[in-house]
Amino acid sequence: MNTGNPAQRLFDIVSKAERNFYGLRGNNISPVSWTIWSKVFEIGNSVDFTRDEQIEIISRVNQSRKLVDEVEELLKKVENLDHEKYLRPFPKLKTVFTSPFQLGNSFEQIFGINAVDLTILEFGIDAVAGVYKEKVVDEDQLKALLSEIQNLYEQVIDLEIDKNLKRILLDMLKIMENAIHEYRIRGVERLGEALEQLVGMYLFNKEIIENSDVVEVEKVKKILSKFGSMYSFAADTVQLLGAGEVIKNTGEFITKLLGSGE
Repeated sequence: MNTGNPAQRLFDIVSKAERNFYGLRGNNISPVSWTIWSKVFEIGNSVDFTRDEQIEIISRVNQSRKLVDEVEELLKKVENLDHEKYLRPFPKLKTVFTSPFQLGNSFEQIFGINAVDLTILEFGIDAVAGVYKEKVVDEDQLKALLSEIQNLYEQVIDLEIDKNLKRILLDMLKIMENAIHEYRIRGVERLGEALEQLVGMYLFNKEIIENSDVVEVEKVKKILSKFGSMYSFAADTVQLLGAGEVIKNTGEFITKLLGSGE
């Protein structure tokens, strides 16, 4: 669950990885990184992974790596803080969220985080709270929108329509689905990145989308409008870190862009 504090989210992810790692090692199992991250992000069965599951795990690890950088930058902004001490765990954290090419290796090779590192990271939660806070989207709202997206995705797959239009609709739905999952890692920043991608895709393909009379097109537009409103709510009171800053007033922009899609 997203707490609105990036440092809290990072601490929760690393703590969960630690518990799973030492739990398995205590059972005389030397887990590979795939196994640990699948448990942390609750993807697959921790043994054999489909291609889609592997892609999801890689994406979550990459988003967590970005989260490390964001928390580090926030801590640097805190005045009167012993930055050298508070930033001490971050070189190790950057190693933990390793390259996808090493996910088949032993997790023990990359997990150098100890109890002191976790304590420092936990202290960083309060420090970050002094410079950054975002509104949190209700978990039930996230689940409802995610279910709506997944159901519509299955409907679009079965449609006999123009292949290009079908690809566009499926890609837009998949971008929103991934962003909702990864919102729990990176918060509003992840929604903003996804929305910029969606807006670009919509504008580039506006003619084929708006000239279609396929019912599912309107359904995708309505979901996109909901997604934009969700982002607008979460970004309302926060100084955004990255790409999301470009379209902070996304709610109004999406409404104008979609017109009757609202």
